[in-house]
Amino acid sequence: PSEVVKNLRKSVDDHVRDAFQSKVYKSQDILAKVKSESTWYIGLDVELCKLIVERNTVPCEGGFRQKYDPKLRYSSIMYLTRSHYEEFVKSIETPVLYLEGEKGVTSILPHLKGLIEVLRGWNSNISHKVIQGPHHFHMSNPEETALAIQRFLANPTDLQTPDVIVNSV
Repeated sequence: PSEVVKNLRKSVDDHVRDAFQSKVYKSQDILAKVKSESTWYIGLDVELCKLIVERNTVPCEGGFRQKYDPKLRYSSIMYLTRSHYEEFVKSIETPVLYLEGEKGVTSILPHLKGLIEVLRGWNSNISHKVIQGPHHFHMSNPEETALAIQRFLANPTDLQTPDVIVNSV
């Protein structure tokens, strides 16, 4: 509550400022190399990062610029409380498969460790699988990711299966 005015002011400032201009890279190869060395892409080699870069850049004067909605970098106009999140999660009636990379977001953002237990405490329809790989495990380990999804779709109500790490081939 003490941050409400400050957060709202920042959000309004973000929304009225000029559009954010992303950095220009001389080539897609350079950007792929930069991404492969960044925290969010740890575990992805340059070739897999190139796939992300190719779909997420546009040519511009001087090279390539990443394309995304600049508003994604704006502060939120409204923040939800833990109680709000709890109500949303409790209201989900369909089975949910929560997949995460073994070296994914929770290894980068340690304050999120234990999140799945909280979510499952709010809703027993959540199944959880950890796949070997980074945040983009679906790219570095596509076969095992597909297998986990297929198994879930074949029997989405079987939530008794223990969390497993699916080893890569």
